[in-house]
Amino acid sequence: MLGYANIPLLAWIYDPRYLAEDQQIVAILDLLRDLRMSPMNLLLRSINARPNFQDSREDFLRGKGLFHFLNTLEVDTQGKAKINEWIRSRALDVVCLGVNQETERSKDIFLMSSKQITPEYLLSFDLQRNLTEPLQERTPWLGRVLFGVTWEETR
Repeated sequence: MLGYANIPLLAWIYDPRYLAEDQQIVAILDLLRDLRMSPMNLLLRSINARPNFQDSREDFLRGKGLFHFLNTLEVDTQGKAKINEWIRSRALDVVCLGVNQETERSKDIFLMSSKQITPEYLLSFDLQRNLTEPLQERTPWLGRVLFGVTWEETR
């Protein structure tokens, strides 16, 4: 017997239109428990890279389903802690790679030959136009990191 509304274990043989959503979920959870499989194991196994689960994987990753799943976890205190733990272990690498790519693409802003530095150039040099604006356009991640650091220090 299921723990919810006295539906027999074989609730899945009933027309789902006659079962409330909670009853359907409890019936599936009971079936999983009898199969000695957790909901997470079902999820992980059904989205793995094996060819026979390709459709399940594509359905899971298509659209906003994954985002809704993560948002649901984030609302829960324990879930949010797990998400943050997972993110922290990867975020620094992602940010460093992004900043490195931005700065590599922006080298031309800083690299000049001595022939380019003329009295006319120095007289017309505008920090905002020549450095600040191009860097803001090309290095948004670096800007956010630097702003975050300085903002923390001024609080």
